Amino acid sequence: MSNSLAVAAATTGLRWILERSLTGAEPGAVSGATVTTLRPQALAKLLTGDDPPAGLNVFCYRITPNHSGALNDLPTRRPDGSLAARPAAALDLHYLITGYGQDAALDDQRLLARAVLGLAVTPSLTRPVIEAALAAYRDQDGLDFLDHVDLAEQPDLVKFAPASLTLEELSKVWGIFGTAYLPSLTYTATMVVLEAQVSARTALPVRARYVGVGPLAPPRLVAVDPEDATVPLCVGSRLLLTGSGLRGEAAGARTLVELGAAEVVPASVAPDRVVVEVPDGVGVGAQLVRVLHRKPPGAGGAPSRVVARSAALPVLVRPRVSIDPDGPGGVLRLRVVPAIRPGQPATVSLNRLSGGSSGAPAWLSYDVPPAAPGTPPRDVVELPAGAVGAGRWLIRIEVAGAESVPSLVGETYGAPAVSR
Repeated sequence: MSNSLAVAAATTGLRWILERSLTGAEPGAVSGATVTTLRPQALAKLLTGDDPPAGLNVFCYRITPNHSGALNDLPTRRPDGSLAARPAAALDLHYLITGYGQDAALDDQRLLARAVLGLAVTPSLTRPVIEAALAAYRDQDGLDFLDHVDLAEQPDLVKFAPASLTLEELSKVWGIFGTAYLPSLTYTATMVVLEAQVSARTALPVRARYVGVGPLAPPRLVAVDPEDATVPLCVGSRLLLTGSGLRGEAAGARTLVELGAAEVVPASVAPDRVVVEVPDGVGVGAQLVRVLHRKPPGAGGAPSRVVARSAALPVLVRPRVSIDPDGPGGVLRLRVVPAIRPGQPATVSLNRLSGGSSGAPAWLSYDVPPAAPGTPPRDVVELPAGAVGAGRWLIRIEVAGAESVPSLVGETYGAPAVSR
């Protein structure tokens, strides 16, 4: 794995291989030839005049994903979105190597032949090649970034292979540049692997391995309903989970219910049904429910672990609101269970049941701003004195999209209510 300088480092390594090919032992060296890394448009300007210089030009004209390398990358994120490993990207680099010089002396052809031989002798960027290339160019203007290159640490070598383009493909490539064609070679560098420089939370190493025997089929959860369908699902209510294989059959495995972020011990367990009470620690709103089979800690410090889990089903946990004694100055105090967590929006709605002057509003609504992150949950909401007019008012609260359900008084909703 390499940092984001690996693409430029691969170009620098290719440039060094070509520089060495110009000074090889083959006969017919081109005097004064160099290797440049110019765009074809800039190279065309360099070659204007009656005495153009001679050399090879390296230009990375295309970068594409290496699909084989991308498949080797393990999933980098957990289900909650946190990083499990550093994200990586595998790339192929496509190069255009152009020869130029005196046409009469056939400089371009002599130089391209040397380039082919040089890449046949050194077809990959080994650690010595990369280190030699960095040492050769790091002192040049604008190349001080080479001090931070770590391409030599990449486990897989970057390899150069000739790429064959048809005449039509070659004409399209040069057509994009908008310059006259020059004799060229195309090579592909496979592959450069870039790794993001971010921190990932890794799991602790495995201390010991244990072999156990358990049922092959995981618990199957079919439905999750309130045990009493006439009562809204709130903290303290009981849930009825139905399905199959819900009771842990593996030796020593306990059946637990995961409700939101909490693991709850059920009130009763059978193979096809589990009853569990919603604890106070569960938040308001949509929560996921699943059945877990967890083995307790074993001998020798073996940790507790989940050996089977069911699919998750959603339930809506509603808030419950009650009326506290008024605060100082007639402040209306409402107690909310469970407490409103930081960042959760809330809205208090009041419906007039009776009283009040004619023309007064029959419905009021007050938004409760979310608490700042890091503050403790709030179980009391205060409405300022005078916010509620004369009369008797039915009170409801909505937290994170879940609304409390009022109680019936006779045949109509009448509680909780406050009189003013």
